[in-house]
Formats: sequence, structure tokens, C-alpha cells
Amino acid sequence: MSQMQRGAFGIILFLLGGLFSIRPSAAMNADSFDRAADLLRKGQYTDALDLYQTLADNADTPNMTAQALLLKATAIGLYLNQPDSALSLLRKIRADYPDSPAAADALFHEGMMLYEQQHYRAAHNTFSLYMDQYPKGFRHASAQSWKAHAGKQAEGKVTSIGPSLSDFTPDTEIRVLMTESARQVHIDASSRILIQDAFTGKELYRGAGPINVTHQNGKLALNHRPSASLQCRVETNGSTLSLNGTRLRGFLMVSLEPNGMQVINHLPLEHYLYGIIPKEMPSGWPHDALKAQAVASRTYALYITSKNRLMPYDVKASTASQVYGGYAVETTSTNAAVNATRGQVLTHNDQLIIAFFHANSAGHTEDAHHVWQVEIPYLKAVPDQFSSNLPNSGWEYYLPYTTASSRLNQAGLNIGKISAISSCEYSPTGRVLRIAVHANNGNTSLSANHFRCLLDEKQIKSTYFKIISGPSGILLKGEGYGHGVGMSQWGANRMAAAGYSHLDILKHYYPGVALATLGNI
Repeated sequence: MSQMQRGAFGIILFLLGGLFSIRPSAAMNADSFDRAADLLRKGQYTDALDLYQTLADNADTPNMTAQALLLKATAIGLYLNQPDSALSLLRKIRADYPDSPAAADALFHEGMMLYEQQHYRAAHNTFSLYMDQYPKGFRHASAQSWKAHAGKQAEGKVTSIGPSLSDFTPDTEIRVLMTESARQVHIDASSRILIQDAFTGKELYRGAGPINVTHQNGKLALNHRPSASLQCRVETNGSTLSLNGTRLRGFLMVSLEPNGMQVINHLPLEHYLYGIIPKEMPSGWPHDALKAQAVASRTYALYITSKNRLMPYDVKASTASQVYGGYAVETTSTNAAVNATRGQVLTHNDQLIIAFFHANSAGHTEDAHHVWQVEIPYLKAVPDQFSSNLPNSGWEYYLPYTTASSRLNQAGLNIGKISAISSCEYSPTGRVLRIAVHANNGNTSLSANHFRCLLDEKQIKSTYFKIISGPSGILLKGEGYGHGVGMSQWGANRMAAAGYSHLDILKHYYPGVALATLGNI
């Protein structure tokens, strides 16, 4: 990416940050937009899109609807690398809400995205249109500057704004957030521990463990001895470290933040995957299923990492990213799958894909468009006989209206007391797309996936369900587990058992992708 392109990308990020300050109307929880912004920062992109859409669907003013859709469009372009879908939504905002301040921002963002794609003439014309339509607009000076830049650029071929493969190798360092807001952390090792100030390199401790790290008077303290450090690096000579009883490869960075201590595990990509695959797939499953999971997890981790380089960490150790268990969960079979696929990633148009996966599709995967309203070419619905008729695939969950009211109100939706819940739209695969919630404060529309995430995604295991209404609640009877997009892990298991290779599995669940190897690009 050229210096000018990086500048454009940086300005879009700046604009997105500015839009994060928007506040919803009084009918919604004032923290909803902040919650969506936090989801983006954590890499939970689709959860953020669901929340923006819910805000748009249930806003009490057209302007608030437009603002929520503007944030959604910007997130689609930046975080899912789907500029065409983003541009389509930006143009819809301008057409449907011409009197909203969001219409002006949508036009400016359209120009920036066109520039990012190297559509310089179209970008030039878009910035010109902004200046004509909004001569006193907030971004008039910026539009004038970018119009001039675009006019000087020769029209070039369209290039993707996705992460570049050349930025990564199998030894790329991954920064895993292990804990935050901690009052104390316990660190140990079987060999000597070295602790240094992260900024000056000054040695703070060298010797045997254990070490209890706390904070006193605004500084870190080691075994209750105050230091002058706000951030320290903890390492040992080749063995693993133990953090609060969990053994980890690599080294730790302990930082004092306003709400307590934050601990980040730094380690090479392949070693990170050693602690991921056993948590995502049973180690006794066939080798090619484990290899398929290793490639999907590696691709997903690098995709998220590419978006988080300005943050102190790349991924979280929880389900917010992928569950990371560290050295303690490693097994011979899962490590072998990682080693056998070293550096292998999935690409589309020579760019990393966002490799979503789920537990069980129940016979047919789902199109990303039906779940998150964004077109992603390699996340299309495919028949999946390998996930049909699995044991214990069916599930039931009774949801009292009182429980639903409490959880939706806690999530920031001013629902009130619920009297009925019904499904109102289905996808071609038979999954529920939208849920209507009827309550004394009015009717609320939610995407079915957002509904299950807000209520209890461990109990409402998928959106492939039927609703049986009762006087005090609903009974949901469903099949499958997860959002249904991308690779079905149980399907991968059965495919591998039937003799399919890991590449066969990946190309079945991610149509149109290619397999690339980091370092050989």
C-alpha cells in the first residue's frame, strides 16, 4: 500500500473513531454505540454489525437510523474488507435519509473508499459532489484536499484494501490478551525469571519464582516491593511461564492501566496455534480435520491481527477471538496438525479471508448476507450432508418472557415487559433471520443471530429453530450449533473420516478460496 493509500486508510480510521462518539436517542441505552465500538476494537466485527443494525431498526428518529447505518457501512468497509457492500449501503443512506447529517458523512466516506480502491476519477467526482452539496460541511476542507490528490493520480487498477500476506511469516508474533483489570497476577517458572522495565530495559528482578505482581501508588510492585515501572517484560530462559496457574510459551508484558493490570502473552504464531486447536476441536478427531481447523484458525488469527496493530494486543484468549489454552492444553495430534500446515492460510483474490467457523451446520451452511447483511464471496451457503443427522444435534430451550425482558433491557434495548416473541423472516436454508419482540414499550425487531447472542447463545445454539409460544414464554426447538457461516467443525470431522483431505474440506466450506503459504508468497 502506498503512502497516500495508507493516509487514506488512516483518515477513514480517524473518521470511524469520531463517529464512535455518536449517542443514541433517549429510547435506547446511551451505552449502545460505545458497546458496538468496543466490539470492533475486540475483533467481534459481526457482533458489532448486529448491534448497529438493531440500533438502526429500532431508532425513534430517521437521523439515528442513518447514523447507525453509517457506522455499519464504515465497519463493513474497514473490518470485513467488503468495499462494494459498504459503498452500496452508503449510497442507500444518502438516498433514504438526504436530510440527515449522516448523508454528508456517507458521501465523504464514499469518496474515501473509492480512493482506497484506486478509483481516483470516481473519488475526485465524489469529493466534488460533496463540496457542491455541502459548501459549509464539516469536512469541506478535507474534501477539497482529497479531491486535489485524487485528480493528480492516474487511474490504476482496482486493488483490495485487505491485509497483505507479505506482512506475515509463520514466526509472526501474536499478542494475546490474557487478563485485564487485575488487582494482582501470579507468575512462576521452572527456571529463573527475568523481569525488565519495558521502556528502559532496566532489570527489576532476576531469580526463582513465584512472583506476585501488584500495584502500589501508581506503579507496579513485585512481591510487594515497589518499582518505578508502569510496564514490565517477564521472560524465562527457554522454558514456559506460568500465569495464574496456566503454563504459557513466549513472554509476558504486564502493564498498569487505569482499571488495574493487563497481561499480554507474546509468542510466535505457530506456538499460539498449539494452544488454540485443542480448544477448538477434539484432539482425537482425524488428522485432516485438525489440519483444516489449523488453517482456518491461523487465517482467522492473522486477519484479526492485521486490524489491531494500533492496539496493545491482537487477540483475546477468550471466545471473543478464539479460545487459547496455552501450553497446558497442547497435545501430540493437534501440534502435529499445526506443524503439517505450517504457514498455510486461506486467501481470496490474494488476500486473507475472515475464516469464520462453527460447530455444526445441521445440514446446510448459511450465507453471510443472511446473517450480517454483508456480501462476502467466500462465505456462501453450501449443502452440508456431512453435518446432517448428527447425534445430539437437536436441542430445546424454554425462554420465559420475564428472562427475555430482563436480558434485552440489560443489553440497552428499552423493551419493557414482553408479551410475545415470534419469528418473522426466514433464509432460504430454513434458518430464522428476524425476531419480533412485542412488549408494552412497543415492538422491537432483532436479527435472529443478535437475539441468540443477547439472550444466551449457549442455550439458543443456532438460528435453525422453531418457536412454540406459551402464555409465559416460548419453547425453542432447534438443530445445529453456531451461526452456520463458514466451516462446520463436525462436518469437517466426518469429511476427514470419509477420506477427504484438509484442502477438500476447506474448499467445500469456503468456496472460491485458495491455499497459500506464508513466506512463499
